[in-house]
Amino acid sequence: MDSLIITGTSHGGKVSSTAGGTDSATFYDSSGNDTFIGKSTFSRLFGVGYSSLAIGFDETEAHSTTGTDRAKLHGSNGDDIFVGRPTDARLFGTGFDITVNHFGRVDAYAKGGTNDRAYLYDSPGNDVFTATPTLGVMGGSGFANYARLFDRVDGYASTGSDKAKFYDSAGNDAYIGRSDSGTLLGTGFKSISHNFDRNDVFFKYGGTDLTKLFDSAGNDTYFSTNTLGVLAGAGYRHTIRNQIEAIEVIGGSGGSDTVKATDIKTLDTVFGTGDLFRLNRNVGRDDEISGFDTVNATSAVIPLNENGPTANVGAVDYVFQKFGTWTP
Repeated sequence: MDSLIITGTSHGGKVSSTAGGTDSATFYDSSGNDTFIGKSTFSRLFGVGYSSLAIGFDETEAHSTTGTDRAKLHGSNGDDIFVGRPTDARLFGTGFDITVNHFGRVDAYAKGGTNDRAYLYDSPGNDVFTATPTLGVMGGSGFANYARLFDRVDGYASTGSDKAKFYDSAGNDAYIGRSDSGTLLGTGFKSISHNFDRNDVFFKYGGTDLTKLFDSAGNDTYFSTNTLGVLAGAGYRHTIRNQIEAIEVIGGSGGSDTVKATDIKTLDTVFGTGDLFRLNRNVGRDDEISGFDTVNATSAVIPLNENGPTANVGAVDYVFQKFGTWTP
């Protein structure tokens, strides 16, 4: 095993590993702003007045000490794994292993595999995890880790007040929300948040999008308006925005669960039987809720101006209460 140490003050140069064995290269930055590029076949660190290149090394490590430094890591044609933390990040696969330390921003690019995965971890403070079909980002005070074009991205929250934001694709997508996780998946991508205090889901780009939310073992509340569906309980919250198809909410895991449905208009209809409550909104979205203990439905109709919405609620296993103006 051979080792090479390259510093930002060594005025650059090129070194190749060709003799076999497990060889490693270690880069150290300059006092200025530097950029590190790591690939499966070579790595390069450069800044003002220098550029250092290492070719064919099995293990590569780069250190940022001062300045505003950035790292760009590129995967191989196979399946690779990216692990991003507030102070270090690692991209590895068959035949290569790249680690960067204390870079303020790290961008990792998946290339040609079919099961490239990224794991992004938060800091002890307040952090935000953002997931789109082609990008996953974990950012907080002093760090930002970007996972680009990975087949699956997992974001992990620990302490602090942490938030996850999901954005859909132009195709058909599905969101599954639980008290300890949120998952958005569609063609070619899957993004998962773990233990975040808040999950915001934005359905903006078309397709037939569906949502399924599960309650916790404690007391939970589902809030339904014309534009939002929100399931919240102790330590978690899922907010569904712009959903125009269906939201299914499943209770029964324990605690006392309540539905608060508001902004119900004249052309909307309410149906109930057994443990099922369904709200069909004229805007096109259906809420289907089962296993909750109490349902409160509030009409948005002003008395005397128009007829109220229709409620067809038969024998149900929950307490049903309606407020405001309704059609008899």
